Amino acid sequence: MEDLYVIEQGCTLKKLDQQILITKGGLKIDSIPVFKIDKILLFGNQQITSQALNLAFEYGVDVLFLSYTGKLKGKVSSINSKNIYLKLSQYEVWKDKLKRIDIAKKIVKAKIWNQYMLLKKYNISEMNLLEQMKKIDTAKDVENIMGYEGIASKIYFDNFKSLIPSNFVFDGRNRRPPKDEVNALLSLTYMLLLNKLISELDRSGLDGNIGFLHSIKYGRESLALDLIEPFRQYFCDSFVLKILRRKEIVIEDFEKREEGIFLTDTAFRKYISKFRTESTKIDEDIKEQVLQIRKYILGEGDFKPMMRK
Repeated sequence: MEDLYVIEQGCTLKKLDQQILITKGGLKIDSIPVFKIDKILLFGNQQITSQALNLAFEYGVDVLFLSYTGKLKGKVSSINSKNIYLKLSQYEVWKDKLKRIDIAKKIVKAKIWNQYMLLKKYNISEMNLLEQMKKIDTAKDVENIMGYEGIASKIYFDNFKSLIPSNFVFDGRNRRPPKDEVNALLSLTYMLLLNKLISELDRSGLDGNIGFLHSIKYGRESLALDLIEPFRQYFCDSFVLKILRRKEIVIEDFEKREEGIFLTDTAFRKYISKFRTESTKIDEDIKEQVLQIRKYILGEGDFKPMMRK
């Protein structure tokens, strides 16, 4: 099964037998058997009929509503897990400081290792990253762990910028809004992958608002933010480097708007096509991570974040 991305503005999704029919102005654009769809992502100005929603729910297909630039605005799905005992176990693990620190350490160590391995792939051996990784073992609380993570990320991005094609300007990570083209791509890729994690956590019955590394905050999907950390380098940064270095996305594909720098409409379609193809390769990894954190919470197994080999 694959995610269905609807980008063409002004579309309507309808039910046609056991298929999702996509139309615009009364004309058919496409139709996809619902059993082939994992999630439906609607970007910008789209509509979906109640009949199509009911068909999606029948097959366990989530429907995500996003801004045109990929920010999640809302999500509808079939009835969430009623496993209250799982949620109670999650709250108990969160209240246990030692377990919370254990999960946080594993996540950040995996992230730093993936930073090291991505740079190594391009013949950069940054031993300072491994030093920060070792220091995490001695951390006494989540604040210390985040401090080492911040130092490691600074070291990592100082090296990462040397891998970017020379016609792009990249002086480190910035966001809200991104101030350059590379940061625009990174932010978009992180956001789309985060949407995948949010949906998978929802299906698992876990409470996405209760994280272990990221603090609890009203409306924040803290657990999804936890789990995406190792994937930032495991998938996202690697994907961005690939499309830039292969010139599949070029400097002319961006435009400056009042709210920041974004891909043009044509380039956005091109980007989404590439993201959809590449991200399906890690769908099983995402499911495995959610399954592992679920088992850890229930006391049925260990949690091992994704690490590059």
